[in-house]
Amino acid sequence: MYKYLFLITFILTTLISCTEISEPKFEPKQEQKPYITLQIGDTRQYYSFDDKMFFGNKIIDTIRRKDDLLVYVFENYFYTAIGTYYAISYVFIRDGYFWTTELDTVRDPKINTINPFNEMKIISVYPKDGEIFLANEGAPENKKEYRKITLLETLNTPIKTYYNVEECEIFSPDTSVKMYLYYVQTYGHVATRMVGNGYDSQVYATYFKVGNYEFGDYIPFDEKALNNKMLKESDKLRAFF
Repeated sequence: MYKYLFLITFILTTLISCTEISEPKFEPKQEQKPYITLQIGDTRQYYSFDDKMFFGNKIIDTIRRKDDLLVYVFENYFYTAIGTYYAISYVFIRDGYFWTTELDTVRDPKINTINPFNEMKIISVYPKDGEIFLANEGAPENKKEYRKITLLETLNTPIKTYYNVEECEIFSPDTSVKMYLYYVQTYGHVATRMVGNGYDSQVYATYFKVGNYEFGDYIPFDEKALNNKMLKESDKLRAFF
């Protein structure tokens, strides 16, 4: 149960475009291709062998934040052997970074006057090898989270090898668990790895449709939890490790 709750909480905080303050759009063109883009209809599905868990997200709409910033609405869903989960998150791109946000300011503005919408900087859209940045500006010293970017030549997953990969290592106050996010040009987020507390868990993409790019087989989940047949078929993929 702990691993399920930990994974779900982590995904919601990571999954979990805007140059001007009012519209979500990219900054002026750069030579490097972006490692994340946002379009309504973008869909991704993932699987974790260790947790026997399917999950996915889809950009379903845009909405105005209280300060009129236009952000994207992420529909997140989780299917496990013990239940089904659903959540909504809000994301945007600004200053060359991918962010999550709240729609309204935090209840007590004295908690964080620097970051009243509880914005979290997730990854760099145009990464530089070795870059380190603070993810949660305005947080107390004992809650600050830093991230380090490393550019990898390849990343191997059970069903696909990716090239020119951005690895984002997360340094959180909880040093018992190391977390890594993996993004690639065109597709965006393709994998997550969590190491600690006696396990090494990898979550990887099994399907994505981003703009005109599509890979894998889409699974039309219903509102039910995973059935035994799905779990049995998924276990066969373990041979590719």
